[in-house]
Amino acid sequence: AVHASNRTQHFPWIDSRVNVSRLIGFGGSNFISFSHGKSGLTPYTEGLSSRYEEDGFVQRLANSSLQNEVVKNTEIGLDWESSGKNFGIELSWYCKTASKMLSEHYMVNELDNSLSGRMYSNFGKLNNRGIELSINYEGNITERVQWSSALVATTFSSEWKSLTGDNKLNLDSTYQGLVFYLASIPTTNFFQENESFGTLTALKANGYDAQGNWNIVDSNGDGLAGDYDDLQIVGQGVPRLTFGWMNNFKMNRLGLRLLITGAFGHSLFNETAIFQQPNLSWFSQMNF
Repeated sequence: AVHASNRTQHFPWIDSRVNVSRLIGFGGSNFISFSHGKSGLTPYTEGLSSRYEEDGFVQRLANSSLQNEVVKNTEIGLDWESSGKNFGIELSWYCKTASKMLSEHYMVNELDNSLSGRMYSNFGKLNNRGIELSINYEGNITERVQWSSALVATTFSSEWKSLTGDNKLNLDSTYQGLVFYLASIPTTNFFQENESFGTLTALKANGYDAQGNWNIVDSNGDGLAGDYDDLQIVGQGVPRLTFGWMNNFKMNRLGLRLLITGAFGHSLFNETAIFQQPNLSWFSQMNF
């Protein structure tokens, strides 16, 4: 890919797979796999690093110093397949570290602290790691009924190693920003060094007042309950474990497919409560 500087960028990668059936002796086929390398996104000459205007308005400012977003990938795995080739297990550990991530943000005018326009810059270092498991089976339940099954599961954990960026973007050690919208309701994501990606924050309340509004907790003690400084960590938006289990049954010309999926270790927002429970008129028209 061509960088904004017109230089070609290279992302090296090593991928190997070794047969260790005689060494391990589990029966069937045994392989150990290892891969390590880099992947990434490039700004391109006429892409994210360039100035963009639409209908006479500047939609994006130029940033000629924009660098590649780089992800270092490492994966170690063990593959096993039975001698009859109808049953197999794949187990792997992965680690992915993303750095110099591309982020679009508003620039701040140093004269009056106003927002002057949007720009892409590099920031942060995020470490992701987990375990991936795959189990496959194919056989006959009876002479007429065939069954094939595949189970895939993945664990995920992450940690912000750094939130610093180039001279145009520096999130210091804590950042709170609106990162996605639920039915046009902004949900706040909390970034902090040594915390995980996907941490969610919200205001906490102790019951209602006489008018039916929430008694918001003034968590920072500044006497102004309900501002962004009072947001507290309330959950995790990214599942710690996801899985999918596919089963196929076949008898003559009849077939049945059953899929079971699941996710665990994350929090969900109650959209009905957001719309219907009392809200704070000075903070938002909705509860979040």
